[in-house]
Amino acid sequence: KLESQPPHRFELTKTGIEHANNPFIKYNLKRILMLEEARRTADAILGNDQKFIEAVKNYVKNNVQEADIGDKKTNQKNHSNEDVRIVEKPVLIPENNVQEVNLGDKKTEQIEHSNDDIKAVTELRALAEEQSTRLIEYENALKWYQSQEEAENAIGIKQLNRELSTAERIQKRQSLVDEYLASNYIIDIQFFKRWGGGMIPVTIKKVWDWYNPFSSGSVEIMSRGNREFKRNHAEEMDEDLILSTEFYFYQEVENGIEIFGHGMKEPQLLKW
Repeated sequence: KLESQPPHRFELTKTGIEHANNPFIKYNLKRILMLEEARRTADAILGNDQKFIEAVKNYVKNNVQEADIGDKKTNQKNHSNEDVRIVEKPVLIPENNVQEVNLGDKKTEQIEHSNDDIKAVTELRALAEEQSTRLIEYENALKWYQSQEEAENAIGIKQLNRELSTAERIQKRQSLVDEYLASNYIIDIQFFKRWGGGMIPVTIKKVWDWYNPFSSGSVEIMSRGNREFKRNHAEEMDEDLILSTEFYFYQEVENGIEIFGHGMKEPQLLKW
């Protein structure tokens, strides 16, 4: 016969949860930062004449074709002359929603526009706003997972407190039994009070006979919450009757101590 095995439980780490929710989260975040930087750069350049001139100069410097590749020194000199050349901000002339920018040296660049906005910049802004919204949604999801984790941690703390309380109770009851055994004490009413848990010796009314006390099955040990009390079928023993029962420790088992006495059918287990 195969013994039942507890189910295996696998949990994702925080990073695993993030990537399970959105595998491209780091890629998207990096893309947002790049788009924001591009938008800020575009706004700064288009709104500043000096920066615009510098941007055009850099564009010309990086894209001008060398007239004579074999003459490296001559080409460097030409580039140096171009670096100091003053380039004025061009006038944009719209035609069919396309503006042509004159960059000098017969070089032009066409920029598509819509309603006085440059289309590329508008698209970058829209994409940045969309990614920003997704980032907010991700942050909200992350806060929810964090709240769930905090709740689980709180449950774990409660469970730990219960375990500590259980360990303390077991130690207390084991020490009580050791004390009675070492001193050869008779199990009395004080033993059950110190044991706790509401466990008390009782007489079973339908079996108990005062003319012939302690007949088999007339004595038990049970909790005060037992239904037999509600049914009025059991009655708690007083101090003298407990001594007359002559309870004794029958044997110690893994989860408690067994007690036996007059009127009991079999030893009764008191759990640690």
